[in-house]
Amino acid sequence: MILEVAATHSITQVVDLCSGGGGPWIDWLLSAVSQPVQSVILTDKFPNIDTANKNIPTGLTYWTESVDATEVPIQLLGFRTLFTSFHHFKKDAARAILQDACENGQPIGVFEFTRRTIPALLLMLLAIVPVWIAVAQMRPVKFSRIVLTYLIPVIPFVVTFDGFVSCLRTYSPSELLTMVNGAEFAGFEWKAGITEGSAFGFPVTYLIGSPAVKQPKQTG
Repeated sequence: MILEVAATHSITQVVDLCSGGGGPWIDWLLSAVSQPVQSVILTDKFPNIDTANKNIPTGLTYWTESVDATEVPIQLLGFRTLFTSFHHFKKDAARAILQDACENGQPIGVFEFTRRTIPALLLMLLAIVPVWIAVAQMRPVKFSRIVLTYLIPVIPFVVTFDGFVSCLRTYSPSELLTMVNGAEFAGFEWKAGITEGSAFGFPVTYLIGSPAVKQPKQTG
């Protein structure tokens, strides 16, 4: 979906908001599935300096200055993306993020891997398994980490609880479309839904907004 909009509007650059440690763009650039996107700028309100200092793929840079998703600097032009972060914003702030993109004429895509459904909540109970595996593979081995994972499962509990809260705060497609129901969003075309056949292997809730494509006038 991102690449289709990028091709339609001849966009070659992406500005990823709330990137944290990098998100999916690093893998996409490495696997060469990002065409026509040629460059990606990762941003965050609290930049991850460790990620910024790592060897990252060609075409990807980490913006080391703080970027507020509700007021993106005008020099950062491109398709704005948010992965697994939109649910952290309350309705007014979430709407401000979308409005800022619209006012600056920049396409935007919101993608959430959590959903406010019973199956999604139950799935979070399985989060303990990847935590066990990840901790077992971490180096160097730390005794405190082992204790807080396997003997006193504080870390698995925190991860599971965070997953539950994320599910409960995730906006549905209809709620996302309601956010952009106003005159200030009229210049954009908005689509929302849940894609089952995502590259991530599970359903993804999305909202995509892009400048309306003017249709050629009919003659004759």
